[in-house]
Amino acid sequence: MALPEPLAGLAAGGIPAQSLWDEENETLALRFPNTYPGTGEEVMVYVAPDSETGGWKVDDGGGASGLLDEAGADPSDAAVTAFLKASYEESVLMMNEAGEFGIPVLEAEDLPGAVAEVAAASVALYVLGRFGAARL
Repeated sequence: MALPEPLAGLAAGGIPAQSLWDEENETLALRFPNTYPGTGEEVMVYVAPDSETGGWKVDDGGGASGLLDEAGADPSDAAVTAFLKASYEESVLMMNEAGEFGIPVLEAEDLPGAVAEVAAASVALYVLGRFGAARL
């Protein structure tokens, strides 16, 4: 199966990321040129169809939470908890049981903004969890 619209638009440009299409899982992986601070790990965002909503699921694939786990960071840290609460209240960014931090998208024209928001929020989540607001 070829890359479906509107994912082809995301892959073609407008977002400063290299795109990789996983046909088997119908997922577009976007690799950003920046990394999570101090890790060397590239920021990745994944876009896949969401059969429940008829839209798309945009998330970090668990990148931030996985790196925090590797670093031994406390997921209940006050800075992390406050950030997640504010994220949900302000933009419906949320973390699922698998540790994927993302946002549901219903309209195709909202995909580029959602991808950028997830990439930035994933890095912010990692930084707060790893270094803590009080320790900056």
